[in-house]
Amino acid sequence: MGCPELPLVVAEEDVTFAPGFNRQVSSAYKSALTLAGSEPFVLNLYRPSPVEQLDIVMQRLRDIQNRSGLFEDSWESLPKEIPLASAFEGPAAWVFGAQGMMFSPFMTQALMLHFHQVQTGQRPVPGYQDIIILNLVHYRAHCYGLVPVAGNTTAQPCHVMSVKKSLIQHTGTASALFGNKSTRFHVAEDFPVVHKFAIEDPEGTW
Repeated sequence: MGCPELPLVVAEEDVTFAPGFNRQVSSAYKSALTLAGSEPFVLNLYRPSPVEQLDIVMQRLRDIQNRSGLFEDSWESLPKEIPLASAFEGPAAWVFGAQGMMFSPFMTQALMLHFHQVQTGQRPVPGYQDIIILNLVHYRAHCYGLVPVAGNTTAQPCHVMSVKKSLIQHTGTASALFGNKSTRFHVAEDFPVVHKFAIEDPEGTW
C-alpha cells in the first residue's frame, strides 16, 4: 500500500503506560534507529525490578518513589516538560520481564515464525516464556546482539536494546511464571509516575 515498514509494539495485558506513551515510544524508536541503523533490533520498553515476594517489592518501590519525590498525585501533577525516551544497547535485567517490547520488521518476521513453529509443534519452547527474547534472537532470527551465536560467526548483526527509563508498568499482583499461587512479583522501579496497585487497597475492597 505504499506505507513504510513500521515496528511492532507488543504489551502484556496487565500493564499501564507512561504519560504521553505514543510520543515517548516514537522517541524511543528514533533512538533505536540511530543505534541500529538498517540492522534488526529488539527494544525492551520495561525494566523489571528483582523478582521477590510481593510485599518486599512494593515496599522497595514506594521507598524509591518517596526518595525521588513521586507521590500519589503524580498522574495529575505532571511536569510541563517530560524528558523524551531513548534507548541503549544491551538488555536491562532481562532474566525476567517482557511486559512490553518493540520489534523491528525483520524481528517481527522472526517472532511470527516462532509462534507458528511453537503452535504446530515444530519447535520446543526453551526456558521460561519471559526470557524467550534472547531465544528469539538466537534460534529464530539467527542473528546476534553483543556476542555472535555460538558456532555461527557469519550471522547478520542485530541489536538487543532497552529504554533508559521504563515506559510500561507491570500492574498484576503476582507473576504467573512461578505458578498460579505465586506471590513473587516484579515492577518497574523507574516508572515516571506512581501507579496504585490493587494489592494496596484496604482489606475487603474486593
